[in-house]
Amino acid sequence: MLVLYLVPENAEVKEMYAAAVAAYMAKPRGERDAGFDLFSVAASVPGMNPTAAGGSSSGGATVKVGQTCRAAIYDPMDSRFRAYWMLPRSSISKTPLRLANSVGLIDAGYRGPLLAMVYSTGADFAVAAGDRYFQIAGPELQPFERIEIVDEIPGGATIRGAGGFGSTGRSGVNEINGGIDYIR
Repeated sequence: MLVLYLVPENAEVKEMYAAAVAAYMAKPRGERDAGFDLFSVAASVPGMNPTAAGGSSSGGATVKVGQTCRAAIYDPMDSRFRAYWMLPRSSISKTPLRLANSVGLIDAGYRGPLLAMVYSTGADFAVAAGDRYFQIAGPELQPFERIEIVDEIPGGATIRGAGGFGSTGRSGVNEINGGIDYIR
């Protein structure tokens, strides 16, 4: 039995998540999906193939795509927060986008905004605000018992806090124009 806490970034996004939570929770528990869809912020992802129609001359870059919320998963049976997964939705296969690190493992103590590191295997690609390309799932890929939209995640600050993507080790990347580009 897991509880998903969501902290949307603004009132508009809060309404989007409220509708998504209501639809998710309306399903019988045995028919709920293991993953809960995330809404993306608008982003431009440069393509890796400069010769493709609309391709970028940059040769592609790995770009952070925000997911409009912070989240945490709580296990009331163990009275502790749990690590969880960020995974691509199957519909991402209809786009040139790929999750750069294959899957995202979100540590139990992480409290920062959810981000997906992506690259485009083809031409430049525009992510529209509200697009759903990623989902979060609990550690055992079981449906959520409860999803709560909150202003702050219960339990306060953690040692890990909001540091992510290389905050606990060497990142191997250079910041470029709000996105990142791997050191070549």
